[in-house]
Amino acid sequence: MKRFVSVDIGNSSAKVAVYEDGSLREWSLLRAPLLEVMARVESLDADAVGYCTTRNLSPEEEAETLRQGWWQLDPQKSLPIKIDYLTPETLGADRVAAAAGAAAEFPGEAVLVVDCGTAMTLDFVSADAEFKGGNIAPGLDMRLRALHDFTSRLPKVLPLGPLPELGYDTDTAIRSGAIRGAIYEIIGTLRYLYREYDCRRLLLTGADDVIIDNPLKKELSLSGMNDIEVSRIVELTSRGIMACYLYENEK
Repeated sequence: MKRFVSVDIGNSSAKVAVYEDGSLREWSLLRAPLLEVMARVESLDADAVGYCTTRNLSPEEEAETLRQGWWQLDPQKSLPIKIDYLTPETLGADRVAAAAGAAAEFPGEAVLVVDCGTAMTLDFVSADAEFKGGNIAPGLDMRLRALHDFTSRLPKVLPLGPLPELGYDTDTAIRSGAIRGAIYEIIGTLRYLYREYDCRRLLLTGADDVIIDNPLKKELSLSGMNDIEVSRIVELTSRGIMACYLYENEK
C-alpha cells in the first residue's frame, strides 16, 4: 500500500495524516465542518483511509464515510495490542489508536500516553503491548473555562502565560492551578507506573501538549525522575490508526 490517510475526528477538530510507504508526509489540523474535511481527504487519492472518532457522526457524515470506503477503527476489532479493559465497548477509539501508536513506536517498552485534548487522557500500554486502562480528566481549556463559567467573579484566563509555582495574581493563580494541577496528575500516575511496571517513557500528544511539555520536563527533573523519557508525537493517534488498519487488513 503506497498512500494511507489517517483521519482522527475529535470534538473540535479533525487531524489528517498522509503516509507514503509508511512514512509521514503531511499532517494537518482542520477546524472545518467534517464534510469539508472529507472532501479534502477524497482529493488526496489515497489507497486506503482509516479513521476514528470521539463523537457521533451525522447520517450525512456516516454516509460519506461509506461512500468513500473509509475503514473505521473499533476497539472490538482485531488489533495489534491486547485490550485489558472491563468495558471495551465503551472504550474510545482515539485512546486505542494512541495506545497502538505508542506500541508501534516503542515495541517492548512500557509507555504512558497523555493526550492533551478537550479531555486529557492518561493511558498505559505495558511492555507486552497490552492496554491496561487509564484515566480521563478535564483538558487544560476545560479547566480554565470551568473556573470562569461556574463562578461569578473569576476571569477566563488563557493557557499561555506566566506559570509560577505559586500564583502572584488572579490570572497566574488560575493558570498555575489548572496547568500545574494537570502536570501533577501526570507525575502522580508516572510514579505509580514506574513502581509497578518500571515505566520510563511518557508520550505527549494532542493540541495542548506543547503547553505542558517544558514545565512537565522541569518538574520531573526537580522531582528526581530524570530517567523518564518524554517525547511529543503530534501524529501519534494517526499512526495508531494506520497500525490497526495494517494489522487487520494485511496480516
